[in-house]
Formats: sequence, C-alpha cells, structure tokens
Amino acid sequence: MKKFGHLLDVHGVAWDRAEPLHSRVGKYVKARGQERDLREVTAQIIKNAIGVFDKFNHVRNNLQAVGVIDRESHWQSGVLRND
Repeated sequence: MKKFGHLLDVHGVAWDRAEPLHSRVGKYVKARGQERDLREVTAQIIKNAIGVFDKFNHVRNNLQAVGVIDRESHWQSGVLRND
C-alpha cells in the first residue's frame, strides 16, 4: 500500500490513505499510461500484482508489526535469497 502511495506522489497523482489498494494501482496504471505508451501486457501485470499483495497482506500487516519477520535472519537462513 505504501509503495503505491509513494509512486502516486512521485507522479503527482492525488490519493487518500483510505483508498483501497486496487484504487491506488488503477490510478498508477492510468498515470503511467498518460505519461508514456504503456503496453497492455505491462498494465495487466501491474494489475495482477494486486492479487499477490492482497494474498499476503496479513504478513505485512501482522507479522512485521510484532517483529516476527526478521529480514536479516531470513537472508541468513536462505528463505530470502539475493541471487
């Protein structure tokens, strides 16, 4: 959510914290499409990413907030890789 808010700020698009993710993504795709020739496949990939963000929203909202996700230990354990 924050990432798309940041991207909208960068492109000068007004948004509200109460807006759901799909609204922010839609505004971002529209803004990018107006700035340049955005290919249909690119727009669809961005829109499809909403499902991934929504599916793992509980991870972002709950586990990071209580410190369950420790990025450094995940890198060391191989759960997250920098290949």
